[in-house]
Amino acid sequence: MKGLGILGKLWRILARFGLWWAGLFGLIGTGNCPCCGQPGCPGGVAGAGLFATLAAFFMTLFPWADKKSQAAKSAEAAEKEETKPS
Repeated sequence: MKGLGILGKLWRILARFGLWWAGLFGLIGTGNCPCCGQPGCPGGVAGAGLFATLAAFFMTLFPWADKKSQAAKSAEAAEKEETKPS
């Protein structure tokens, strides 16, 4: 994004990481422990937190999904232009 300084870029990265982490942890950490089956087990919560941290890290620093979707959108737009009746 144009006009963002170094702090703006850092804030954007941290916000994206935090949102990914919160979403993944909320999805995974609210169920039962995969090891013992008890709800709210400290091991299950720690495992969910660790998994959410790793997944959010990769989703934040390697946003290949965004690039792929943008490329797919531009390819679809080019295809529509080619098949557009004159």
